[in-house]
Amino acid sequence: ICKYCLQRFWEKQGHKTCPLCRRRVSKEPPINLNLKNLCEAYQEERRRKSSMGDKNVCSLHNEKLKLFCLDDQKAVCLVCRDSRKHKNHKFCPIDEALTDSR
Repeated sequence: ICKYCLQRFWEKQGHKTCPLCRRRVSKEPPINLNLKNLCEAYQEERRRKSSMGDKNVCSLHNEKLKLFCLDDQKAVCLVCRDSRKHKNHKFCPIDEALTDSR
């Protein structure tokens, strides 16, 4: 149950009771610790991966680097390609750029 729905439920009831066990509640709902821990673990994993410097993933969008921007001379993801930063730039597949550079 989200906080918004719980508050609406309390407003309709006229008093604060648990929608599951029907006991009276005197304070705000507690934080869902399982969800909080899961979110923190996910964020930590993302930080860990970005600090390892995964060379095949865009640091801005966490997308696979598939293209090479010929104007900026750097690998980009598909989201970067469509952004304003690379508007009217020329691209080639990253495999072609690697072959050409050798």
